[in-house]
Amino acid sequence: MNNRLIVTLGMILPLFLGFTFYAFYNDWIVVRIPLFPIQKTMPIQPTAVEKRAITFFIPSTPNFKQETSEIIWSTAPTEAIKTVTQTWLALLDEEGFFEKKVTLQSVAEEGDTRHFYLSFDRPPFSGESTTAAKLLIIESLLATLRSTTETIKTISFFCHHQPVEDYHLDFSRAWPIEGFLQNSHDFPDGKPQKIPNGYYTIMIDPAGDARNTGRIIGETFERGITLQFAEHLKELLEHEFPNIRIILTRFPGEKIEPLQNANFVNRLGAQLYVSLNFAAAERGVPHCAIYYFLYNQQIPSLNPHLLSWHPYQEAYINELPRSRTFAQIVRNKLLEYQRQGLFQIPEIRGIPFKPLIGIRSPSIACEIGLHSQDDWALYVKPVAAGLAHVVRYAQGLIS
Repeated sequence: MNNRLIVTLGMILPLFLGFTFYAFYNDWIVVRIPLFPIQKTMPIQPTAVEKRAITFFIPSTPNFKQETSEIIWSTAPTEAIKTVTQTWLALLDEEGFFEKKVTLQSVAEEGDTRHFYLSFDRPPFSGESTTAAKLLIIESLLATLRSTTETIKTISFFCHHQPVEDYHLDFSRAWPIEGFLQNSHDFPDGKPQKIPNGYYTIMIDPAGDARNTGRIIGETFERGITLQFAEHLKELLEHEFPNIRIILTRFPGEKIEPLQNANFVNRLGAQLYVSLNFAAAERGVPHCAIYYFLYNQQIPSLNPHLLSWHPYQEAYINELPRSRTFAQIVRNKLLEYQRQGLFQIPEIRGIPFKPLIGIRSPSIACEIGLHSQDDWALYVKPVAAGLAHVVRYAQGLIS
């Protein structure tokens, strides 16, 4: 009898326990423990939507093209920004700006800081494009969002939820919604330095290295052209100024580690750092653009006499006025060659130009478009003349 009861219980008990677990798992049975009261959830409020006409900005020079389109507008900021950005991407894709379709993966907001994160499946520009072309695409999105909503202060650009990687533009920090096309702040002029006995050091950084080939220009790579250009530029400057020292940041076959050049120039204390860049030019007169480093319009001031820690991204701030002054001097000299039809010289611009990150010395970048891989030789003399003018100004020989 006892054996029969044990067998019966052995058959019924597992069935009962299995049914009970199934009912609990599917919420047929709810168990409430008094020590852990059930928290009431607030009902989700429906998001209001409406149809709204939005002005979209399309990259173009000298001004953006504008196109108005109606979209379903949401009162939720992240949804509104997502819809606007997706429509903007579709318009640029129709205009042929993307070699491959770019998709917006997600939009997120950081609390109530008005800081938003946009994550794409690939950068919304080609790595082969000029810095100006890349900047124009980003600026067109900023202009679109800026004219659409006032809820945005800064934007971080991500690719697969990691900061966008690009050789020329830095996306490690958020971009201000105002962009960089209009550097509205008024800088004081960078005063000449007191250089003893005419001593002066210029460090020239030809873009690329043994690991980074740079952009394709004709049948060669940017890294080879920049190195040839830098060597000839060094020769011209040393011939005109026998007492100055010209240092190149690399030699053929050398690999440059991140921030290696910044560490080098900061320890050396050079009076000027120049980044050289080339890109394949489209039809028409090529451009020669001059940049200096700038993160945003709100520039903090650093006291060089106080011992304190600062992020390496802010190393440029103390010499910012001099960097801008030197960039303007180079541009003014190059304008003489623009009149000869050699190239077009846009206004100097402060942007987060990645090769200049972490540099304390006055620093500028030069990017020249080339129709042919051999055209670089045409620009050595003009750039040398511009830098020579900077040396004379810095030494107080000219005003």
